[in-house]
Parts: sequence; structure tokens; C-alpha cells
Amino acid sequence: MNDFLIWFKLGTEHLMAPGALDHFLFLAILAVSYPPKDWKKILWLILAFTLGHSLSMLLGINLDLPLPEKWIEIGIALTILLSAIIHFPRTQQKTRALPFAFGSVLFFGLIHGLGFSMQLRALLGSGDNLMLPLVYFNLGLEAAQNIIVISVIGFSLLLTAVIKVPGSVFKFIILCFSGLIALFMTAERLLQL
Repeated sequence: MNDFLIWFKLGTEHLMAPGALDHFLFLAILAVSYPPKDWKKILWLILAFTLGHSLSMLLGINLDLPLPEKWIEIGIALTILLSAIIHFPRTQQKTRALPFAFGSVLFFGLIHGLGFSMQLRALLGSGDNLMLPLVYFNLGLEAAQNIIVISVIGFSLLLTAVIKVPGSVFKFIILCFSGLIALFMTAERLLQL
């Protein structure tokens, strides 16, 4: 198996692993943040997340900085909680502007990327030839990320079009579920300090 397939597969497996629930929840929130007919806005949010985590992965790997792993994990859980709050129906009218959403998701992507970079650094080890494995791993992450977002949007369309569940109800359930899990993860990670 060539290097591309090895690192691409590791990237997809990283996001599809049971331990990646936090990243799945964050992506689910982005996928329901706008109605499916506004798919371009969702695409912009996913792009912001990609840019953020790609940049911090690149910096985290290449600068080899000591990262406070426990604080980054708390930060990741907080990004989920804050995203659920930001996109909650009661607050959406004040915060739904795409530039605000793009900026906050970009920032949250930076935090998630630090989490990715810690795990990727352990896999890569040290050496001069880190750029291509990083690119391949990131492409695998993006493929898995798109599968998650398309699946959530597809499930949303199924519920709203076929089963006739109002889109606002589905969004409310996803935001509450994700926010409660994020609150639990934040508390659990704080207690582990």
C-alpha cells in the first residue's frame, strides 16, 4: 500500500473512530445550522472548519510545540457547547450572519486542529518528510468529514420530506443532544485535570 493510501486511511479512520464523537457532534451542528436549501452557507462553514484545523495541524506538526493536551480537549468540548448555543433557535437571529459564523467556526477549527496534530505527531514521529503524510492525512479527514455532513443533511431531508418532521424540530434535537453531551464532556475533562 502506498503512502497516500496509508495516511488517507488513517485520516478517515481518525474521524470515524468511536473516540471521535466530539468531532462528529461539531460537524452535525454545522450541518443543521442552516436549512439544507442553504447548502452553500453550510459549505462555507465546513470550509472555515477545514481552514482552521488544517492551519493548526500544520503549525502543530511543523513547530513541534509542547501542547497542553488536557486543555485542548477541554477546548474542543467547549467549541461544541458554544456552537450548539450559537445556533440555538432563540439566539440564531442575532448570530446567524455568515461572517460571524465563518469566523467562529474558523477559530473553533484551529482548536480542533491542535487535537488532530497531537495525535498525528505521535504517528509521524520525527523527520524531515512530514508534509506529504500531513496532506494525505488531512485529505482523509476531509473525506470523512464530508461523509458525516452529507449523512446528517441526508437524514434531515429524510425526516423532513418523508416522515414530515419539521426541520426546526430536528435542528432543536441535534443542538440539545450535542450541547448536553458537550457539557458532560467538558465537565468530565475538567475533572481529569
